[in-house]
Amino acid sequence: MLLSINGKQYELGLCEAQQAMEACESKAGLRSTEPTVELLNIVATWATARFRVNFTLTAAWQLWWACCEIIENSRKANQRIADVGAWLHIDATNLAEDQLFGLSANLPRVKAQHKLQAGQFDPLAYDSVFELVLLATGSEDQARAAKAQALERYVDSRCGVAKHGS
Repeated sequence: MLLSINGKQYELGLCEAQQAMEACESKAGLRSTEPTVELLNIVATWATARFRVNFTLTAAWQLWWACCEIIENSRKANQRIADVGAWLHIDATNLAEDQLFGLSANLPRVKAQHKLQAGQFDPLAYDSVFELVLLATGSEDQARAAKAQALERYVDSRCGVAKHGS
């Protein structure tokens, strides 16, 4: 990112900015999103050393806030690329916008398929099983069959509890 300080331009990379602000926040023991005077003093000290320009607390606040905003905007802008890459195990950085959008729109289905394959669902929750299988497969027939199996497991589990409980 390009910073203008006292009319002079300075370059500050996003990774350097993030590392510096995280280090300042850690040193200040920041526990919220509200800056403290201690944090601003630490940011001012870092910025003065980094840019060789005296920073006031107001300037330190502006720098800290701008870094946080730019870093968050960059994170959000690349979130879809990261999600598609992670879930589909591909390099999504060079996909065309329509491809990235299409793959991203299918992530709920991919995640549902993953849950089914990993067994990460309650096999007795028949309504949830129906929704999960429908999302994963797109087939109402398969979803109804899975729901029926889950309902059978549910009834068996309830009857088993009743038999052992009497």
